[in-house]
Amino acid sequence: MLNLSDDSLLTTELRQMNNIWVAPADNLGEAKQVTFGSFGKYDGLWGMDWTTDGKIDFTTTDSESQVVSEADADGSNTKQSTPAGYNDTMLNTSNDGRYIVFESTRGGGADIWRMNADGSDVVQLTTGGRNYLPFVSPDSRTVYYKSFLNEVGELRNISIDGGESVPLTDKEVWWISISPDGKYIAAAVHTDKTRLTIYPITGGPPLKQFDLARYGTMSINSRWTPDSKSVAYRDMRYGYWLQPIDGGQPKQMEGLPKEKFYNFAWSKDGKNFAFVRGQEIRDVVLIRNAK
Repeated sequence: MLNLSDDSLLTTELRQMNNIWVAPADNLGEAKQVTFGSFGKYDGLWGMDWTTDGKIDFTTTDSESQVVSEADADGSNTKQSTPAGYNDTMLNTSNDGRYIVFESTRGGGADIWRMNADGSDVVQLTTGGRNYLPFVSPDSRTVYYKSFLNEVGELRNISIDGGESVPLTDKEVWWISISPDGKYIAAAVHTDKTRLTIYPITGGPPLKQFDLARYGTMSINSRWTPDSKSVAYRDMRYGYWLQPIDGGQPKQMEGLPKEKFYNFAWSKDGKNFAFVRGQEIRDVVLIRNAK
């Protein structure tokens, strides 16, 4: 923001439109657009995952709230799963097909909630208003998430049925994901810089750490490949990176155009890949008589 005079300001306004695209996992160049939201809808940006029967659960936004919706893989039969009026975000679906877990403000502050796959029987799993970024274990029994209840931002887990939570790290983590084989947790950890960090599923000291690609970021999402051999994260300029956990340099996923992408997820069977594309428009705005 630039102050031009005592009563005028020059600033920028960001407008963004996001939509979900789906491609065969082995041929990303065949991607097709499946949602067609307008500016301000942010389809899938802050939460997207596949159901066991090949549908897509995703967040969408209006001017007052963010809700969870569901659609077939081709975008048809869209239905809203949560009511307007709250900020329901960062969803993740269980592999047994029973539940969706998500972060919500419906209790006042941010906590982790669980609901049936059809949106019914909503249950609050955490309390305290400072719990974020849930991810369900592959066996569908445990929810892992970030918590600031101890002012740290550590990794915790809690039963899918609720109860007492268990701290797993003593450092702050972001954007966690769990390997499909149920052995490892990937997370962003910042010391002198942000690194991709691999923990055992039981928590404790990290097993491995990797530098991100030059423009790589784990912001919004990280995901394991279906074979549990690599962790994917996005690039701030274009594409997605794959980091093999056995070591070596990250490689960009092939077949996608050179543009900026956002959230992403492989289907439960590993055959399809959903990702969020979008447009960012920045306008220069002059505000007169700002006092």
